Amino acid sequence: MCITWGISTVRMIGDAVTGPLSRVVEAVSALGVDVVLAVSAATRAALGTVPDGVRVAESLPLHLLLPSCRAIVHQGGVGTALTAGVYAVPQLTVTQFSDQMAVGDVLAAGGAGRHLLHDEATVERITSHVLGLLDDQECLQAAKLLQREIVSQPAPAALVPRLVQLAGLRASPRA
Repeated sequence: MCITWGISTVRMIGDAVTGPLSRVVEAVSALGVDVVLAVSAATRAALGTVPDGVRVAESLPLHLLLPSCRAIVHQGGVGTALTAGVYAVPQLTVTQFSDQMAVGDVLAAGGAGRHLLHDEATVERITSHVLGLLDDQECLQAAKLLQREIVSQPAPAALVPRLVQLAGLRASPRA
């Protein structure tokens, strides 16, 4: 199980990040599952002491961790959501900002995750959603569908000829 909180969110709200993140850590650490808290050094320092059984990995690239995770809890950053999607990891987003809310809504609507707004994310609700993610085979199947959709997208280099063509159509001189 992975818990992570984005660097951008921490930069925007500073130490205020510790409220929702602390509730997530408290909820997940009580479940008796292996927990890796993947955060920046600044976030780690702001959190202070973490519960026993929570391993902290500062600045760990998520692509190294997520292949071994059954679920992830995060703040709804698009980079985190897509990285988890590549590895078919069911997701719980606990969001605060509109762009994060949109990510959480899309994941929940597609069945690959669940979404809580930060002000409704009590320890009890987080616990319930995480337990649901760990047991929900439909959510896992939706996460696998998301994975297939992501990996089926063309590589950026494959789009270059089409972009050049489109740019050429618009670059013609005006009469």
